[in-house]
Amino acid sequence: MVEPMKTSTILRVAATLIIVMAGCSNGVATNLSPAPSTSTSIPRTTTSTTAASIGRVPEDWEVVYADIWDAYLAAQGGETFPIEHVMSPTVDREKATEAIVAYERALKPWLASMGGSAVTPIVWVIMSERDYKWWYQFVTEQEGLDAGYNWDSDKDMLGHCKLTTRSFCGYTKPLRPGTPEYRILQYSVIGSEYTDLPNANTVNHEATHWYQFSVTGRFPADVPCWYIEGQASLYGGALQYDVMAQRGSSVGQRNNFKGIVRQYQPGADEFDVNQWVEVLESMYQPHVSCGPTQDYFKYALGMFNWESLQATYGFVPMHQVLLDFADGATFASSVHERLGITVEDLNELLARHLVHVFAEGH
Repeated sequence: MVEPMKTSTILRVAATLIIVMAGCSNGVATNLSPAPSTSTSIPRTTTSTTAASIGRVPEDWEVVYADIWDAYLAAQGGETFPIEHVMSPTVDREKATEAIVAYERALKPWLASMGGSAVTPIVWVIMSERDYKWWYQFVTEQEGLDAGYNWDSDKDMLGHCKLTTRSFCGYTKPLRPGTPEYRILQYSVIGSEYTDLPNANTVNHEATHWYQFSVTGRFPADVPCWYIEGQASLYGGALQYDVMAQRGSSVGQRNNFKGIVRQYQPGADEFDVNQWVEVLESMYQPHVSCGPTQDYFKYALGMFNWESLQATYGFVPMHQVLLDFADGATFASSVHERLGITVEDLNELLARHLVHVFAEGH
């Protein structure tokens, strides 16, 4: 039996994620970066303040990105959550430590946003692309009958991520939610030749999932995958770069998501509101799964949907929706209770934003 090597330190980090996968990087250099919120609300950067800093009226998405970035910075003097981490036999300890620091930073704003709520225990497994057998045994022993084997060694795929010697990616699994044994398992691969700083998009995408599952434990059956992955994609993208200082880079990563949407919806640039509503309606039951075979369309379209949600409602109502999920609410009932609209109204709101993004070029 391979005995997992536990470091002597219990690191302080935060908790939650979705069943399978999130970010992936194969050696793209990015800055160590951020995440979201305060104990009551993300500070709402006024358009006039943002305009003064960049010399023009910002677009709505720029204000959202700037708000998220500012909330991340504001939380850095605060605490982060405890997490037990386990290192594989071959992972580079120095690179693993860099990842730990990046996640600690990314998780601080989510802890602040939770207002003292109890957090779920987290076990963070950090390994290299050479540790398949070690990982398989760890999953078997730790997850038991609930084991999910999301590493395809034949295809060198970890969830959505193609594993190479320069990969930086991972996935998270909530184990036995709703029971006294509930905990969150995070599996991260740092390639044996990975030399860059931790990919900020990946780190903050995953940190958002840790937050989601810390709050709710599980999602209702009617929640669409775009909702879960879209929030993580928005925060990963917004915190990859400082939009006020690196606008071109932020535009570039956002354009990449536009490209993904166009791959799945070639007519996106001509769609009207009704056509987008039809697309959104097709993304609810039975197409709600965020499983390992999920395509990136839900990630990308979800990011633009969350731009609209964040700009329209801010952090607090959206956080309350998650709290409602923890109390057993459905997606439809919580949207009605917290946002004051039906799912049909929500789809129309989002469709108008998608027209703004694609047909109107914003």
